[in-house]
Amino acid sequence: MSTTTKTNQNNQVFALWKRTSKEGKTYFTGKYEEAEVRGFYNSKKQNPKEPDLRIYTVDGNKNLSKEELSSLWCNVSEKTGKKYLTGKINGKRIVGFINDKATAENKQPYISLYWSEDQAEQKTTEKKSTKKEEAVSESDPF
Repeated sequence: MSTTTKTNQNNQVFALWKRTSKEGKTYFTGKYEEAEVRGFYNSKKQNPKEPDLRIYTVDGNKNLSKEELSSLWCNVSEKTGKKYLTGKINGKRIVGFINDKATAENKQPYISLYWSEDQAEQKTTEKKSTKKEEAVSESDPF
């Protein structure tokens, strides 16, 4: 099964930057909507059905939420041999692309996550219908 995604800013969900803790462990930071997020490799993974990366939101006191925002699985493209990630947020499919050239110096995200193509099309349709509703409500005060 192949996943095709039009990677543009309209269907980007969020991006993650690679960081290293004082203890030398890798983690990821980013923002989803208005929430700060942290991602961690699943160091306890014991079978392929378990995710490779777990994403959590962070509260104002920098505490992780107990519930995951998303779980991501690493895959390898049959066409290019490159790694990519798949998962879901709120039941909607996402796909993530890894930027091996990202460094702290160039400030590029290490992982960019997008709605999968079918989710992006649905989101565009939802935006169009919302704009129509707004136009009606602006022209019709009742």
